[in-house]
Amino acid sequence: MKKNKKLIPKNTYYCYDHLKVTKKSRYKTIGICPYWSINKKYPKQNNGYCAYLEKGDWDINAEKRWTNIYYVDKKKKKHKKTKKRYVSAYEIGFPMSLIWDQVKECGINEENKCEDKKKNLR
Repeated sequence: MKKNKKLIPKNTYYCYDHLKVTKKSRYKTIGICPYWSINKKYPKQNNGYCAYLEKGDWDINAEKRWTNIYYVDKKKKKHKKTKKRYVSAYEIGFPMSLIWDQVKECGINEENKCEDKKKNLR
């Protein structure tokens, strides 16, 4: 698939255009990004994939991109402060990437930074 930024939903932080409330008070995503998918080979909450970025949650969580100024002293079972360093989500102990939950990692078409939360629900 040729990459085209125009296909990525606009004015939202999500991989879809908006949510629609159904008759059963459930939410249905409308205008899902064509680059978003789920890879069932990986566990839930770590199985989202963005074809635009060519990365999945598992790739992003493995990157050393989060800061950590504490570490656990296993002998004393206490948190100790250390110099700021970058760690992976796996080192922190829980997933940080949210592609699985349809939250954008690409940062494309997020122009409306002050959008009203109600605007995303129609």
